Amino acid sequence: MPAELLLYPGAPKENVSRLIRAYEQMLKAGDVKLEDMLRWTVNPPRLDRPMYVWMLMHDGSPVGEVSLFNVDRIRAEVGVVLTAKCPKWLGASTFIKAFDFAYSKLGVAKIEGYVRVSNSHAVHL
Repeated sequence: MPAELLLYPGAPKENVSRLIRAYEQMLKAGDVKLEDMLRWTVNPPRLDRPMYVWMLMHDGSPVGEVSLFNVDRIRAEVGVVLTAKCPKWLGASTFIKAFDFAYSKLGVAKIEGYVRVSNSHAVHL
C-alpha cells in the first residue's frame, strides 16, 4: 500500500509503533534529517487536537508522510515530509487524499499549510 493512514484518533497502538519505526528508518538511512524536520516545522501539533498521518511507502521503504494536525471543527493544518526517494505522484496523490479526507470526512472548511523555503520537496508539492 503506497500511502496508509496510520495515526488517527483511536488508532491501534501498533500503528504508532509502525510510524515511529518508519521515521527511524528514514533517519537511519539519511533520507531525512531530524535537524531539517525541526527547521521545517512552523506550527507544532497540539496534543489536545486530533492528528491524522499517512505514511508513504515506495519499494518497501518509508519515503515520507502527509499529516493533518491541529484539527478543529473549522480548520486543520497540513504537514508534509518527503524524501528525495518519494515519487512525485505518491506525494501529490496523498496530499490530495488528505485534503479530500479533511473536507469530506472531517467537515473542515479551511486547510492551512505553512512551508519553509528550505523544505524544497514540500515547496515543489
